[in-house]
Amino acid sequence: MARRITTRDREAMLADFSYEARIAYVAFCAERCLAEARRHPAAAAQLENQPLLREGVELLWSAASGTAPTDKARVALVRDHVAQYERPHASGEAVVYARDITLVSAARVLAKGMRFLEDPGSATADFVVGALDGPAVLIGTIYEDAMASRREEVAVIDAALERLRGAAPPITRDLFRDIPDWPRGALTRIYASGQLTDSSVDED
Repeated sequence: MARRITTRDREAMLADFSYEARIAYVAFCAERCLAEARRHPAAAAQLENQPLLREGVELLWSAASGTAPTDKARVALVRDHVAQYERPHASGEAVVYARDITLVSAARVLAKGMRFLEDPGSATADFVVGALDGPAVLIGTIYEDAMASRREEVAVIDAALERLRGAAPPITRDLFRDIPDWPRGALTRIYASGQLTDSSVDED
């Protein structure tokens, strides 16, 4: 059995990557969240009405290709927009989702990404590696077999990480086109019924 890739392994790999390759990793993680949203009708409908979310991903891919965004106002607009996707719960111990959790997860990744575009020096390996949490935690939250589903999703993202070894701009989506996806299982009852509205909600 192949040795499992750890967070430390990922950080070490990212430390050797160019800025553009690190941004491509973040873009890939954000796009995985949006791809998951498109699998679910309610989330897909919400996504259609969130052009800034989609624009944020495109800004990242542009930077990964070697073209840094010149319109800093657009980056700031996306940054401020994604900050509105969740808010503190009245209990103080959770957060309330203002959108479907797939979009909230994408927004979390994009919040990091916009910071990296505004301040390239902040795109350190130990910070960039956290982009994985967006899709990984999302998948582990909405599917019944949380551990297996999360493991499958992480494997896809690790495959993308491997392809970024030595990659130089322009880095585009084409680098990852033939990475196979994994077969989805049953959704949790709470997500399937549209009741996953904050982070304090658990299955019975």
